[in-house]
Amino acid sequence: MADTVDPDRRQVMVGAAVVAATSLIGAEAKAASDPVEYSPPTGKKMFRVNTAHNWKQCTPNDGHFVDQSNCVWVTETEEVVAWNSNPPFTGRLDNNNPVPGHIDGVNVFIKEKSQRIEFLPGKSINNYHDGGDPFIRTCKLVNEPFPQGVLTPDQWKQTAILIMDIWNNHPDQGTASRDEELGAPVNAFVSAARILGALIIHSPSTGQPANVKSSDNPIQGRYDPTPSGNKQYDARQRLATPDEKRARQNAIDARFPGGAPKGLWARNGYYYLGELGDRTDPAGRSQQEAFDWIVNNSSNADSPAGRARGITGGTPTQQNPKIIIHATDAISADGVDGSGNGNAYEEVMALTKDRPYLIFVGGQTNWCILRRTNGMRKMYKSGKSLALVRDLTDGYCGNQVTGLTEYASSFDNVKAPGKYDQFTATELVVDWIGRNLGARVTTSDTYFPKTAGIQRHWFLDDPRRLGPVQVPR
Repeated sequence: MADTVDPDRRQVMVGAAVVAATSLIGAEAKAASDPVEYSPPTGKKMFRVNTAHNWKQCTPNDGHFVDQSNCVWVTETEEVVAWNSNPPFTGRLDNNNPVPGHIDGVNVFIKEKSQRIEFLPGKSINNYHDGGDPFIRTCKLVNEPFPQGVLTPDQWKQTAILIMDIWNNHPDQGTASRDEELGAPVNAFVSAARILGALIIHSPSTGQPANVKSSDNPIQGRYDPTPSGNKQYDARQRLATPDEKRARQNAIDARFPGGAPKGLWARNGYYYLGELGDRTDPAGRSQQEAFDWIVNNSSNADSPAGRARGITGGTPTQQNPKIIIHATDAISADGVDGSGNGNAYEEVMALTKDRPYLIFVGGQTNWCILRRTNGMRKMYKSGKSLALVRDLTDGYCGNQVTGLTEYASSFDNVKAPGKYDQFTATELVVDWIGRNLGARVTTSDTYFPKTAGIQRHWFLDDPRRLGPVQVPR
């Protein structure tokens, strides 16, 4: 019998044997009492709400249970919004009759109470359903900006850093070279942030959708904290250090906190806003790339930068080992579990429920950092305040085909795609993300105290390294 996983109970079934996570014993006992409110030892309270109650808190034993559409758990800083909702939610779009609809990301969705919905010039609620996704042509979501200047001790404790796909190798030669260069400066950056109280989340994905299981993908199973019964995965799991296994377990425990009601973090990415067919929707619905799509799929996107140093490129097997994983960190990435479903979106949401500020580093700037289930696009929709460190990221864009659309480059009046070098192209992507999703900074900016001594990183092949810095603004 093939290995399967029940994500709600976190059981691994191997043949007739069932290995259950003991931390859920208390959770299931509490779930049997049908709680409608959950108060963790620390952090935000959570409440179960349902469409039948007009998205107010459920009542005990009312027969409504989490189904990820008509009934969900929300934190005390979240609310369910309908485009014609009544009573008046803080973030309602108008005050028409109640909508008994299910959450679909367009008509009904979840938002942080701090988020604002702004209509575009000349648009109003009357244009909400003119066609397609209203958050493209009609209105936009505005998050609280990432704090500027030196972060206070309390702000660092409300910050998480996500390290996206800095592997120990990469199929593309130029990218493999730059990933190798990023290892040491990223480790220095996160080490300083960890000391100041930030949570470090390592996200070395398999490079595949989260619901695809591939027995020959060497990352799947690499960080699993317990044996699965699959010889191939377990052989990889034995390569992980105790700290790496603990970090992976931290992400699992956040999603399934001991004593919590069942389904607490059962939620899909499209809960927040945007078309139901978001490509990272794990349910496999129709794929759409409407939300903040700025890249072109190209078969000639690898820059030659770095090839002269003899790095050949190849299949990644783990995160770059120069980036040290601590037992207090977390590991959460698409497909990282041997089951083929890492549930990275739900894990990162659970890990950061009390951390509204997220800093992203890694690659690729115009692909994984935007598009993964725990990437900037999803986290912005979920209400996070974002920052991208421009010198600790790398775009997937070559000097012949940049991967940039004219829309991205038009901000700087650049009309000649195909003539950028690797590093200018990456800067354009970073600048576009900064304008649309959050701040963009360098490691030498003022987030760290001066005593941290963090220096700006330059790639060896970047021509600006030895001369005047000319970056798009």
